[in-house]
Amino acid sequence: MNKNQKGFSVVEILIVIVVVGLIGTVGWLVYDRQQSKSTTTTTPDTTQVTEQKQETAKTSDYNSSELGLSLSYPSEWGTASLADGPLSKYQSGEYKQLTFSKATNVNINFVTGAYSSPLDACGYDDPVQNAQHAQNANQASLIGWEENNILRYMTGQGFDGPTVYKQNKVAGDTGPGYTEISKSNKVLVYKDINNYPVKVSSDGEGCSPITQAQADEANAFANFFHLAVNYSNDKVKGLNGQFDARKGDDTTVRGQLVDTLNTIK
Repeated sequence: MNKNQKGFSVVEILIVIVVVGLIGTVGWLVYDRQQSKSTTTTTPDTTQVTEQKQETAKTSDYNSSELGLSLSYPSEWGTASLADGPLSKYQSGEYKQLTFSKATNVNINFVTGAYSSPLDACGYDDPVQNAQHAQNANQASLIGWEENNILRYMTGQGFDGPTVYKQNKVAGDTGPGYTEISKSNKVLVYKDINNYPVKVSSDGEGCSPITQAQADEANAFANFFHLAVNYSNDKVKGLNGQFDARKGDDTTVRGQLVDTLNTIK
């Protein structure tokens, strides 16, 4: 007499196990893909926020109640310090100079009074001192520009009191002329024309003897870039920036100086 067999065979159990395994694998793949999409979507937003924070941190603000103005400069320039602008013997004037601890080849000068100097002819015995004298005069008198003229605030012999003196771009009666480099908003960048470079001389051509080292050092002052800025307020007659390229030009830093001067308000 035959009996009916109940339950699953070994083959049927194996088939069930395989099906369950496939369903589990497919589910895991779908879950993993969804997680990957979620991560990819959020990453660009996080990166963008980080870049924006870094961009904001690149500049520092400088405010002066004494001068009644403010500006923004690259943070990589370090700390900004304001002091009386340097003048040599036989010079008089009133200006404040802003310098930076990590950008020693730039400075900003705020002219608060008229500049004057009786120095002429041979000037100092040392041609390097003469060149430094001329650079000090730039810092102490340059207050802006107008069309093809740079503007200086002058007084003393030949002037009827404090006067805005126009020095033309073309060499002539109003000075040695200058070479325009660029204009950007409030800022004119230019270099002086060195019409009479210092030469080596045993008798200094009527003045003092000049060595090759003195001539080279004095003529190097022609590498300065001068930046005339059209800005004034009730405390500042005008201002200028200076970029010292005697040890080499740096277009990045020079461009940063232009941008800095254009932030003055």
